[in-house]
Amino acid sequence: MHGHKVGNLRRCSLYVTLFKTFTIVTHSGVVFDNFRPGVLNRLKIDYENLKRHNPKIICCSISAFGHTGPYSDRPGYDLIVQAMSGGMSITGEVGAPPARAGIAIGDVVGGLLAVQGILAAHIALQKTGHGQRLEVSLLDSQLCLLTYLAPYIFISGEVPGPFGSGDPRIVPYQAFPTKDIHIAVAAHRSPFWENFCKVLGKPEWLKDPRFSTLPARSKNKTVLVPMIEDILRTRRGEEWLQDLNRVGIPAGPVNTLDRALSDPHVLSREMVVEIDAPPGGKTKTIGNPLKMEGTPLHLYSRAPRLGEHTRKILSTILGYSPERVEALHQKGVIKTA
Repeated sequence: MHGHKVGNLRRCSLYVTLFKTFTIVTHSGVVFDNFRPGVLNRLKIDYENLKRHNPKIICCSISAFGHTGPYSDRPGYDLIVQAMSGGMSITGEVGAPPARAGIAIGDVVGGLLAVQGILAAHIALQKTGHGQRLEVSLLDSQLCLLTYLAPYIFISGEVPGPFGSGDPRIVPYQAFPTKDIHIAVAAHRSPFWENFCKVLGKPEWLKDPRFSTLPARSKNKTVLVPMIEDILRTRRGEEWLQDLNRVGIPAGPVNTLDRALSDPHVLSREMVVEIDAPPGGKTKTIGNPLKMEGTPLHLYSRAPRLGEHTRKILSTILGYSPERVEALHQKGVIKTA
């Protein structure tokens, strides 16, 4: 995101027309962009220009570093903001090189924050009658995820390193190897720890001063964790999970993606759905995580092919004749499928 150069200006001029017409026809609207600062002004589709045509317009800019500050003109991607936010420095195993999160978390969180901002702007619009411009920086988005970690540094002055799958202050709270798979176990709280010791066949750990309290387990983590691993490696992961779940200990398998997407609970929640995939086929995609009683959320469609809806948009929104659309196509101004 935010690393693309400006495309063909003839196409951009068409987008300008579409933005202006759409906002005028609908009385309000949202315009997204992920250009570097200054590009919108050159194309004359910045907020100041658009609101002259429609004062209710909401403009949302998503960029790597925002529109102010010394890095605002830099290109950037999810990898870069993960690195610069400090997130990569605490990701991965202890002693290993910095690791990027497997999910494009910078891009995803930036998009989610943009949606929240747009909804807030829409509420303000209903109260004031005016739209507004908002911007989301991917670096800012990553920094806001530091939550308790930033105050920890501010107060203690200590800079943490990689956590692996666990947390240095919460033990046991991590992924453990079993005979066949890794399982994640959160048995740090007293009731969970008590039951965990019983499941492992180690009730004596409850009276061991090295492990009897959370602070003690944190202090002696390097001793305790290998002992837990040695026991868990003696049985299959599913066998351990059955015992752990039976006594209410939070635990689950470290799934590969294919296992996660075929999990019976995931399927029962309709988080994998089938959609049409022309010509005449079907494909699968991720379902909607929102479950709302009063709003239909089961409307899914595949991503359109490049230019698939160009003719329909030009004819219905702008009222272009078929001849004019075809002329634009022949000149290379538009792409049609």
